[in-house]
Amino acid sequence: MLSEQEHVDEFTSFVEDVEPKLRLALCANFGKDLGREATADALAFAWEHWERIDEAANPQPRTNMSHSWRAVERQARSRSRRLIRRKRP
Repeated sequence: MLSEQEHVDEFTSFVEDVEPKLRLALCANFGKDLGREATADALAFAWEHWERIDEAANPQPRTNMSHSWRAVERQARSRSRRLIRRKRP
């Protein structure tokens, strides 16, 4: 079991790696405002579920973040779709 600080440190490292790529991809697909909002929402989702996401991604040593990336990416796409539907007339 990780200490609270280790938990925070791992998530911080994940965000530093993932956030710029995720934001770029979402802004390219959905525009600057929706992309940034979806990125923030996806990362908030990841933080709320970090323990479960991290455990699923790393049953062995904590090195592989691909599962975490996919979870955040799915959440961002879902959020972006909802935002687009809401903003359409």
